[in-house]
Amino acid sequence: MDTIYAIGKHTSGLPVFYEGPGPIPNQYGLAEVDAGAYGQAKTAAEQAARDAVAAVVPGSCSKLGLKRALAETGAQAIFPKPEWPAVKDLLSKDPDLQEDWDLAVEIRRTDPLVQGVIAARKYDDATVDKILLRANELAA
Repeated sequence: MDTIYAIGKHTSGLPVFYEGPGPIPNQYGLAEVDAGAYGQAKTAAEQAARDAVAAVVPGSCSKLGLKRALAETGAQAIFPKPEWPAVKDLLSKDPDLQEDWDLAVEIRRTDPLVQGVIAARKYDDATVDKILLRANELAA
């Protein structure tokens, strides 16, 4: 029995893929397509799903995760050389920042302490996103 390839759309708007023996199940407006079109559409949908998951950037991290992300070296490091010594130095030069760091349980992106460090280190939004993602990976 030949394999049939079909693509349709669920009521939620998400794509539906069918790959199997005929006839095509009569649901979700499935329409038969050739194997190449099916493969391209399925690959694109899978990539879109991965992108959607990757796009969820947390708004906070633990102090340990942040320290690990900023001190990291190697292939997954965000910076070519560790940033933690510079951030630690920045904290130590400002007693209020140091006290906030010492008392903090969680580091929130919107917190004035964090905003001050972001501005002082000239991190752009994309870099802060990477830091938060990596910090949460390193101290989950």
